[in-house]
Amino acid sequence: MSTEPSGRAPRWLQVGLACLGVVWLAAAFAFYRAAARERPLAWELRSRLAAEYGLEGGLLGALRLSIVEDSFRDLGLSPGEAQARSRALAQALGSPVPTATAINFAGDPPFTATPTPTFTPTPTFTPTPTPTATNTPRPTNTPTNTPKPPPPKPTNTPRPTKTPTPTDNQHPIIDDSSAVLSPPPGDLTVCTISISDLRVYDPAISSGMDRVVLKYPDKSGGYTLSPPLTKTSGGFDGSGGWDATYVGSIDIQGYVKGDNLDLWVRATDKAGNNAAEQVGLYTLQVDCP
Repeated sequence: MSTEPSGRAPRWLQVGLACLGVVWLAAAFAFYRAAARERPLAWELRSRLAAEYGLEGGLLGALRLSIVEDSFRDLGLSPGEAQARSRALAQALGSPVPTATAINFAGDPPFTATPTPTFTPTPTFTPTPTPTATNTPRPTNTPTNTPKPPPPKPTNTPRPTKTPTPTDNQHPIIDDSSAVLSPPPGDLTVCTISISDLRVYDPAISSGMDRVVLKYPDKSGGYTLSPPLTKTSGGFDGSGGWDATYVGSIDIQGYVKGDNLDLWVRATDKAGNNAAEQVGLYTLQVDCP
């Protein structure tokens, strides 16, 4: 089944209207021929009123002649033949139709019907129904169970290892081979003894020297210490050890003439390691109260 294009009348209506037009032309021509002949009756039977072909209570819609060309095409004619026949039909419909002259056997002048102009209705616009919007349901989101990734396994981060700090566990070494005592060991005629160029060194790893002092035994069983000796040169060497020279003095007290006195050097590093070395032996020639 063919689908008619939108805006055209159905094919059966086109064919029907074409046939109706042909019948109408044939009837008009036959009526014209019959009206031209003399009638046997002397009286006039034709109405003098103009024919009204309008719809009862309405208007007759306009007929487009293009529908006739479509009808010819539907009958199988080529487009050129259908167009030629449509033009011939339009010319025939556009030419004036001869009116029949009424015959009056009584001798009255013949009556010629005057065609009454008919109103050609203006084609009315038929609104095209607006399609009703349909609510198309939106697709619903179907939740999918996406498995969660397993939690990451803890990694064993190695802890930083503590580097052992080297400790100073070596005792200082006192070198008095180049030391100068004043007065020198032997008879002591003064109550003060001085020392210079005393060398003290501490093997690596050294924490440094805390103090270097002179000392001698006292009569109570202990030792009398001098103030700390002064470092005159040296210190930490390039290998991490300690090497320095010292100078200082000590006052003698509690000794009398004829007593013997042992003079010592005591060195203590900052790690608490200490060393003591005897550096001189004296015999007092004076009293040192």
